[in-house]
Amino acid sequence: MTAALGLALALAAGAGGAGAGPVVFSPPVPCPRAHALVFTAREAGQERADTLMATPGTGTLSWRGGPVRGFACGNGDTAYAASLLGITVLAAGAPVEFLRWETPITGVLDPDPARWPRLRSGSLTGWRPGTPVGDVSLFPERYHPLAGGNLLFLVNAQNPPRRGLFLQDLHGRDADGREYALAGNLEVRGWVPAPDSLHWALAARQHLPDYGGQVREVVLAGEGTRVETFALGHARMLAWDDET
Repeated sequence: MTAALGLALALAAGAGGAGAGPVVFSPPVPCPRAHALVFTAREAGQERADTLMATPGTGTLSWRGGPVRGFACGNGDTAYAASLLGITVLAAGAPVEFLRWETPITGVLDPDPARWPRLRSGSLTGWRPGTPVGDVSLFPERYHPLAGGNLLFLVNAQNPPRRGLFLQDLHGRDADGREYALAGNLEVRGWVPAPDSLHWALAARQHLPDYGGQVREVVLAGEGTRVETFALGHARMLAWDDET
């Protein structure tokens, strides 16, 4: 294991590129089933880390998520990488589940996972259902077909906070033709489908009628006609990891 760890650290150091500063590694989690090691790496002086998996037998190093704010070992092949929104559960080095915090976190977490914040019940597959609505007209440039006969599309906002705002509502339609309102009063910045063509994410400014016309930056993520909304500030990048 010592030789394997030495190779893993050499691989990680090489991944930093020329001119990279000192890198701080977490204790590795052995994954016998994958013949690999999972650990985190961060530049000295930085709070955020990335999760990496090294496979000494093949000399490969792969990214398994980030930025990481806490890392803990489980039983056997299992490791837990905590991020802004929740915990990625890794088994044999691969993500298998995502558990959400009750509210997004800031800063670095305590090394003891027993001191980590509370989780919401259920995994990220438990999206909130949309609100059933009647049919509306589709604009070809505003809809995105999803897997399983689902459809995601935008319509002009039905109830904007005030007159004169050109906003959009996000709707979904399932394989049976039932239509749902997923979110309202959006200035859409961009959207991206997952590799499975069923899950999706969308970044937007959302105008709320309460609190004097509050406007917030949100990321909407969903599965078909089910959705969750995250108010995380302005999204600088929107992408799906093709392994989660």
